[in-house]
Amino acid sequence: MDLRALRYFVAVVRLASFTRAAEQLFVTQPTISKMIRSLEDSLGEPLLVRDGRQIRPTAAGSIVLEHAERMLREASHLHEDLAGLRGLTHGQLCLGIPPMVGPLVVPLLASFRARHPGIRPRFTESGGLALEAAVSRGEVDLAISVLPVSDDSLAVAPMADYPLWAVLPAGSPPVPSPLPLAALHDQPFVLYEDDFVLTGRILAACRQRGFVPAVAGQSRHWDFIGELVAAGTGVALLPSPVASRLDPAWVRCVELDEPDLRWRLGWVWREALLDHASRAWLEHVGARPQERPPEAPQPGHQ
Repeated sequence: MDLRALRYFVAVVRLASFTRAAEQLFVTQPTISKMIRSLEDSLGEPLLVRDGRQIRPTAAGSIVLEHAERMLREASHLHEDLAGLRGLTHGQLCLGIPPMVGPLVVPLLASFRARHPGIRPRFTESGGLALEAAVSRGEVDLAISVLPVSDDSLAVAPMADYPLWAVLPAGSPPVPSPLPLAALHDQPFVLYEDDFVLTGRILAACRQRGFVPAVAGQSRHWDFIGELVAAGTGVALLPSPVASRLDPAWVRCVELDEPDLRWRLGWVWREALLDHASRAWLEHVGARPQERPPEAPQPGHQ
């Protein structure tokens, strides 16, 4: 239904005159008459009746008037909301964040909110593979995943690059540092769930080195993985910023001697689905100084 025709109809009824409506809307009277006739034809009902010099709505016209005014108000609100979105005065941004990445994102979120307080962030927490799929389906605006991503249709911006540490029970026998992955061939592993990209990368690296680790347990939470290791369930391979948060009284961290097995993170998104808030986020992240990722913490002494 043509909103312009509804606007003309409302003006004629409220002003009770085609002439005054034409003057108010800065159009010719024949234009208004033509649009209202077209509206009547599309609805199959007469909408106006002339009573002497007066113009008043028919019964159908009164119903149309009520709906037309509501539709015009909603259209006005729609334009206001879109203008606010373009101006970043309000809106929503859905970010996909793997559970162990949260601490790296908090400073970015704080500075983004300071610049755009009207944008409300919403978060989806899951593993990288699930988040990549959510971005592809348009359920998440942007997400963090381990690079390289498996979906070539996704755009990528590198974010950070960290080594992996082997996490061992505090009382375990001494091991060399840095530690070759093959030295853990006889140890049970505690891994993240299968929808975490890192899990697949670790298992693939083990196979390349000639062994398939026994999996003693899996979890979505880095702190629970640390507790399982501390209890002697197995060993874990965690990114250095995550492993460094574990209590050194309960676990011992040793850097891996595996230059190709690292935690390389990046933002992923679908270019065609970016809205103004998403582009503002990418601009915010990209506007940060081009510097190396924060220096990775060093493992404690054995």
